[in-house]
Amino acid sequence: MTEPVHFKAIPTLDKSVVIFTSGDWRMRMPVAQLPDWVRLYRRLRDRENGKYSKFYIQPTEALEAAAKTLGIPVPDLRPKPLAVRK
Repeated sequence: MTEPVHFKAIPTLDKSVVIFTSGDWRMRMPVAQLPDWVRLYRRLRDRENGKYSKFYIQPTEALEAAAKTLGIPVPDLRPKPLAVRK
């Protein structure tokens, strides 16, 4: 049985880089690129009506948390569901 994959997105102390990590894999991204990465992972999570969401929920949440920690707004551009009329 494989172990669950855990992602972390950790800003450096100087807040110029985010270290995106899972197990032994690591990636450094400049903070200025963080919103682009959040949007990419949201698109991967939501494609084909969420068919692949189980693979992308956790890394997306990790990146979103890093953006929130750094005070970087990344608006969710998905269409809002229509309100139900009564």
